[in-house]
Amino acid sequence: MASEGRPQPNASRPRAKRRMTESELAEYRRRRAVGACKKCAQRKRKCVHAFQESEQPSASRLAYRTNTDGEAICAICRERLKEGDLTARARHSHNELDEGSVLPASNAEYLGEALRIHTPQSQEARAIMLLIESIACEGADHSWFDDVPSRLGHDLTLDACTGALQHACWYRRKLPGVTLEKCFATLAEALEALKISVTENKVSDHTAAAVAAIAPADAVRSGHALLNPGHLDGLMAILKTLAARGPMTLLARRVLEYSFCDAFVLAAVRGISSPLESIDPYEYRGGYDDLTPPEPRLRRIGNELCVRLPRFIKLVREACVSADPEAIFAALECAQQLVALADDAGEAEFMEFIPIAKTTDPSDAVISQRSFLYRSLPSFEAGIYYWTTRMSVLRLCQRLRLYFPDLCDRYGIPSVSQALAIVHQYGRNVVMSAEYAHTLRARKRKRLFSYGLIACWGVLRDHPDILIAVSGGIVKLRAWLTTNVNKALVGKEILTEKDMDDAAELFVGGPLANVYKDLYETPMQ
Repeated sequence: MASEGRPQPNASRPRAKRRMTESELAEYRRRRAVGACKKCAQRKRKCVHAFQESEQPSASRLAYRTNTDGEAICAICRERLKEGDLTARARHSHNELDEGSVLPASNAEYLGEALRIHTPQSQEARAIMLLIESIACEGADHSWFDDVPSRLGHDLTLDACTGALQHACWYRRKLPGVTLEKCFATLAEALEALKISVTENKVSDHTAAAVAAIAPADAVRSGHALLNPGHLDGLMAILKTLAARGPMTLLARRVLEYSFCDAFVLAAVRGISSPLESIDPYEYRGGYDDLTPPEPRLRRIGNELCVRLPRFIKLVREACVSADPEAIFAALECAQQLVALADDAGEAEFMEFIPIAKTTDPSDAVISQRSFLYRSLPSFEAGIYYWTTRMSVLRLCQRLRLYFPDLCDRYGIPSVSQALAIVHQYGRNVVMSAEYAHTLRARKRKRLFSYGLIACWGVLRDHPDILIAVSGGIVKLRAWLTTNVNKALVGKEILTEKDMDDAAELFVGGPLANVYKDLYETPMQ
């Protein structure tokens, strides 16, 4: 047997390269000048055939990747191409390319314009593109809505509910042909599909996404930011059911993550514990791979505090009203646990990397001359969740210290001076986030920021001598907070300064009957 390194006797020798003819050489030079793919006449760096299967398609490419199986499909119009002259193939359906012309050095301009002027070749592609457009118009990106386009056609209930939400969005934008009757008709179809899915015990992560999609339909159609509380209750029940079956899917987790603030506020205004307490904490402590440290740690703390704060508020209310020893010690133990949920090192690192710039909005510049320029939307959410929930915990601890000072010292509750320094800094951070928050269109993020402003109002109410804002007086600050909460929630002046006092008092165990509670508990049309 011959050795491995020695050539075989009958091994074929490499064939000499054949010299190209003049016509072949001209064709080669023309192809090289164009720099196009041999299959579809698109430049290779933009050609659909150059995409690897492992790549995650972006929203702008999703419609063009549909049914792309490696065959010759044009990246602009997705028509199947025939063999033939390169110029004719490049010009097969694009009027921009005349006879004898070649593709430009970069056809990115064509690919960019195609998303706005392209006519889809199938109903599936059209539905996907319309949904992507609606998500972008509502500013609902960086959430579970990003997963919906790839799931269209997989579940009838999800399709019906996203369709109802789309019609509400189109009606709000006053698109031609979209009437109020059509909105209510699609909403009725979606509710009927949901009813069938629930009664037949077909609850899945798609069902949770469907309820989360239909919950803001009334708000989108009417222009306010408040969810239908009945839909939110149903969503919480479905999420609890999915968590009880075992580990939640990625879609169900993202829906859960999207609902933390709404579930917290609704439970707090009702005076009950959060319905999400029965869910394993593992489900809301994982994920956030798209965030950079220490943002994931802050967001996880904010999530856990959103789940556990309603019970703490309830215990503080019972302890201060009834003076029952059992209720008092339960509240103090809960306070001790929640105060420990903090990350001072992560918070300092987070603050170090937030850019700060001069405030450009005149209405905000009166209050704060400097504003945060967050690197990303998830970074903004991580900060607001952490600061607002921590402010609520410290305010509740100070309420306990007001009634039971000796017991608070025994349980290690922060002193008034310690808590005051922390909540002052948190309040300044929330106020300096206002200019960025005003650019957000998603209603969920408006509700989140409005709660942060109410927490700031509560700090001012507890300590009238403290000034959270960087500049401006206390009167201007109170007027600014009231205006921005109204603008975020309902778009008009409904809450007065008296209502803001009641709302801030509610989150530290105060009376439950007030206008703010009615806003969240009564569906708005």
